[in-house]
Amino acid sequence: MWTRHPILHGPAARGLFVVCALLLIIWQLHQLGVGDSIQLPSIYKSHFSSSGQTEQHKETSTPAAPDNSNNDLAQKTIPKKIWFKLGPKGINDNIRQWTETCIQQNPEYEPRYLTDAQADAFVNTEFADHPAIVDTYNALTVPILKADTLRYLLLYAEGGVWFDTDASCEGIPIDEWGVTTAGTSNTTTTSAQTLRENRRRASLIVGWEFDVGLNYEFQRQFVTWAVAAKRGSPRLLAVVDDIIASIRETAQRQDLTVAQLNMTNIPDVVHFTGPVAFAKSVVRSLGLDKDGRDKKYHKLLEPTLVEDVLILPGYALAASMNKYEPKDKDRVGPSLVVHHYAGSWKNDFGGERGSRRSFRS
Repeated sequence: MWTRHPILHGPAARGLFVVCALLLIIWQLHQLGVGDSIQLPSIYKSHFSSSGQTEQHKETSTPAAPDNSNNDLAQKTIPKKIWFKLGPKGINDNIRQWTETCIQQNPEYEPRYLTDAQADAFVNTEFADHPAIVDTYNALTVPILKADTLRYLLLYAEGGVWFDTDASCEGIPIDEWGVTTAGTSNTTTTSAQTLRENRRRASLIVGWEFDVGLNYEFQRQFVTWAVAAKRGSPRLLAVVDDIIASIRETAQRQDLTVAQLNMTNIPDVVHFTGPVAFAKSVVRSLGLDKDGRDKKYHKLLEPTLVEDVLILPGYALAASMNKYEPKDKDRVGPSLVVHHYAGSWKNDFGGERGSRRSFRS
C-alpha cells in the first residue's frame, strides 16, 4: 500500500513549494520588466521617478556629473514636438515665414511657441525640485544666456526638436534626418539599414557648424539653432550640469551675483552657453576630449553615430559654413536646415533691447 512520504508532504515540503512559487513569480515579473530599477544620474533623479513621487536630493553648488553608463533614461523615440522661443517682440513676417517651413514639412509634429513668461513657468515647474537650476535660470538677466540655458533644459525634460526662429527647413522631414542621403546609392558607404538603426539609437542629433574646407583657425562647435533629442538624453544632462556650474562659478569668481552677469563680464556667449560650450560638454560626456580622440569624427561625409549621439556632416545644418571638394558633394547628404543669422541677441545687452549693435562673427 502506498504511503505519503514525510519529506514530500510535510511542512518542509509546503515551505519549499511556497519559496519556489515566489521565485517563479519574481522571475516572471523580471521578464516583463516590472520591478527593474533605473539608476538615475546626477541631481535630476526625481524628475524621472516612475512612481511620480519626488525624492529629496541634496543640492551642491556644482551639479554632479552624469552617469553615462545607463542610457535607459532616454525614451525610445524623439517626441514629435517642435519648440520655438519667441523674443519680447513676438512674431514678425520673417519669423513666421521661416518657422512655417519647419511646421508645414513636419505635419505630425506639434509646434509650440514659448514666450518669456511661458519659458520661465516651464523651468520653475519642471525643475522645482532642483533649486540650483531654478535659482540660476531665474537670476539670469541677459536674454541670450536664458535662451541658451532654456533649450538644454527643455530638450532634456521634454525632448523633441528645437529651432531658433531664424532657421528654416529645406524639405527633408525631421524623421529622415540622418537617414536621407544625397546622390546615388553607391556614393554612401553606410547602408540605409544601418543609417536608420543609428538614427533609432540616437538620444541626441547634432550637426557640426564648422567642419570642412575652412582655411582659418576655428574652434569646433555644434549647431544650436537646430537640435533634436529624446527626453532624458544623458548627453543633455551633461550639458545642463556644465552650463549651470559654469554660470555660477563665473559669478562667484568675480564676486558677483548671477543677476549681475552681463555681456561685459562673461566670456564670449558662444563659448559660455552657446555652440562651443554645447559641443565641449557633449564631447566630454562621450570621453572624446583627450588625446585627439574627437578628431575621428571631424570632416564627416556621412551621419555618424558615437555611442548615442548622431553627428551630422556640416552640410546638413550649416551648408554655408562648409566647403566640400566636388568629389565629396554626393556623399554629404542634403541640406536640412538653413540658418538666416538674424542675430537679434548680438547687441550690447545680449538680446532684443537697446539700440547699439555689437555683432560677432
